[in-house]
Amino acid sequence: MKKNKNQNQRKNRVRTRYLSVLLLCVLLCILFARGSLRHADSGQPGDYVLCSELKGYLQIVPMTPEETSAMILPKLGEYLTGKDVGFLLHFLEIGEKTGTILQKVPVEPDEKLTRKKWGLLYEALMEELGVADQVTAMKIQYLGRVPGEDRLIADSGHYDCDPESLGMEYGRFYEVYVWKNTVLGKKSMLSDPQLTKQDQKKQEEAMDTGKEEQSISVPERVRVLLTQDNGENPYRHHVYIKGSSGLDLQTEDQEWEEPPERVIDCARILEEKNVGFLKAAALEKGGICLCEEDGSAASSIYPDTLVIYEENSLLWVVNELDMQSYLCGVVPGEMPESFEEEALKAQAVCARTYACNQAAGPSFEEYHADLTDTTASQVYLPEKKNDKCTRAVSETAGRILLNGHRPADVYYYSTSCGLTSGMEVWNTQDIPWLHPVSLLRDRKWPDPDQMDEFLRDQTVEAFDSESRFFRWSAVTDLSGKETAVRDAIQKEGGKDAARLSVCGPDGRAGAAVSTLSKIRDISVDKRAGSGAVTDLALVFENGMVHIYNENAIRTILGAAMTELKDKNGNSVHTLNILPSASFSVEKSRDGRILLYGGGLGHGIGMSQYGADGMAKQGMTWEQILKTFFPELDISEEKKVS
Repeated sequence: MKKNKNQNQRKNRVRTRYLSVLLLCVLLCILFARGSLRHADSGQPGDYVLCSELKGYLQIVPMTPEETSAMILPKLGEYLTGKDVGFLLHFLEIGEKTGTILQKVPVEPDEKLTRKKWGLLYEALMEELGVADQVTAMKIQYLGRVPGEDRLIADSGHYDCDPESLGMEYGRFYEVYVWKNTVLGKKSMLSDPQLTKQDQKKQEEAMDTGKEEQSISVPERVRVLLTQDNGENPYRHHVYIKGSSGLDLQTEDQEWEEPPERVIDCARILEEKNVGFLKAAALEKGGICLCEEDGSAASSIYPDTLVIYEENSLLWVVNELDMQSYLCGVVPGEMPESFEEEALKAQAVCARTYACNQAAGPSFEEYHADLTDTTASQVYLPEKKNDKCTRAVSETAGRILLNGHRPADVYYYSTSCGLTSGMEVWNTQDIPWLHPVSLLRDRKWPDPDQMDEFLRDQTVEAFDSESRFFRWSAVTDLSGKETAVRDAIQKEGGKDAARLSVCGPDGRAGAAVSTLSKIRDISVDKRAGSGAVTDLALVFENGMVHIYNENAIRTILGAAMTELKDKNGNSVHTLNILPSASFSVEKSRDGRILLYGGGLGHGIGMSQYGADGMAKQGMTWEQILKTFFPELDISEEKKVS
């Protein structure tokens, strides 16, 4: 009996342990399932990127959707993971750049990529490949496909695309990557709560009745992503700030004040309070600066409010301020204070128009910002604020350039050669209000057959002829800098296949740059009416390269440039590309190529020196803008309707 009793006790203990282990396993399974569900539900629909979407994204490499389907997709799963990214970077043969990309955006091998994470990786990839400046993030509303074509219909027009890789829903708003006129892929789906009330209303109207947006408001406030002090990189590991007159600090549920000049360790506060942002507002109309840990200043003094955000242990900083204050830092950042006030007013209207367009779009929404502080948007230098520029901003308050009822896309640059250019210098579709304009004092247009003589003529009088770059000269050594020229051709071709063509000895396009051998000659095969070169031919032993884009022409010849002088004969050491694509070619006996040109910048839209010259002749800012953009209207009120 005792033996049986002991056996029963052992059985009971075993049964109890078994049940305990079983219960623990059940609990762990429940907890795991809940955690998985929380993780799965943490984003919006479409958060995870399908590998099939690469057919669209990789067109920028460039690879056709068919090539991606055949060579890459069979190696991948359904959703894009960190392991897939590693394979992709290896396949693209970008070498040491792989480490740079993954350092910027760390990713685990088994991590399934959200659209936001993929967007950061994709942008880092484009940056390392040198094509980032050719791709624009823009908001569109998807309204279907063009029947029988690989094109989509959007509220802003028709775009080429790989329709199967996009997976868009009718009437939805998306932020997409656009290269030339091709939608490469989705950056994000703009659904609640990302859409503004105005966007939501527009979407509802389009879904129900197809009505279009009727008006756009000039925003009272803007949000500027700060990168100048950080090598134009938005992400930081530490952020220290201090306020000249004290700070009001605010998190999601707390608010307190800090005394003047006290150094605030923002990363520590965010970590201790376990929050995603810290808002710092200057007290008593003081300013805020980014500083080092010891308090030494590291940036401009920014007005109003800085918001420090944190995500995945990375921080970034956004300056929130009213539109007028923002423009008071942009106008002197883009145009010298010494310019005439009417020219500064014209610049203020152009800058406000640009900011209005940016604030209405999602380009920097992932950073909770509207614009950045560099040439990627507009140069924002609040430390250059001055009374003259501030008056120009104040006296044009709320005024913008309009195409119908919408803010117009406008461009500006430093100096023309006496003639402005149209979109043909970018080898892209024409924009009606960006056509060529004569800035010559007599307003006559030079004979196209005498453009070489015109570009060499130092006596030409134009509204912007006071600029040191109105005329310039350069010396290039194509054979002596052959490697640099080849590298530049390779890089520019990778940015956009339409920028240039590489032909073999049989004249067929598609040859490899490495097979061309030595450079033998150079010729201007085509010009725009403005004098800008739109087809530059470089002749090699085994082929030819035709370059069609002004920036590519300037960059490739800049790689061979050994000397640059302004119109006064002074040497210039601050440019590594040609000042403009408006030039004449002369071959010297020693094999060097001499270039005689005019202008600084792309030449499209408003010449800033031209605006100053017009102001000196008594023209008002309205007359100046009407000269450059005759088809556009100027708004009368802050509300555009």
